[in-house]
Amino acid sequence: MRKSLSFWIGITVVCILIALALITPLLPIQNPTTQNLAEQFAKPSSEHWLGLGENGVDVLSQIMWGARLSLFVGFGTVLFSGFVGIVVGSVAGYLRGGWDKAILRTIEIIQSFPGILLVITLTVILGPSVYNMMIAMTATAWAGYARLARSVTLGLREREFVIAAQALGASRRVI
Repeated sequence: MRKSLSFWIGITVVCILIALALITPLLPIQNPTTQNLAEQFAKPSSEHWLGLGENGVDVLSQIMWGARLSLFVGFGTVLFSGFVGIVVGSVAGYLRGGWDKAILRTIEIIQSFPGILLVITLTVILGPSVYNMMIAMTATAWAGYARLARSVTLGLREREFVIAAQALGASRRVI
């Protein structure tokens, strides 16, 4: 499988950033919240590779610890919203009828609002925390997964093995 050079450069950079984020606690870097007001905005040196920012905070340590948090939020939100969306979409596609219509209308309502606006509103309502932000992001992202899972379930529902199981008397729970 041959990809372009820009693909390989991009995937290498992403893998390096993920690896650095994962090993950050093992590295001898400064605490990202330690302030040194006497040296704020200091230039890069052997002690501070990317220099010091406002309030004399080490920029490299802030980037590395921030990357950890970003990876946690990103992967956590995708996994949780994927799980919720797949379960809800599968239920909607399999049960059909009133459940399907109710779930589809809910999905359409969620997707009709701008995602970022809904995330900000939910985060304000829930309170400022990383977990509340992940909940708010999941509340808007699950709908896309649910639509996809519903369409796959609708396709599988009409396959021969499902029809054969129904003909043999298998219950909805078993199928």
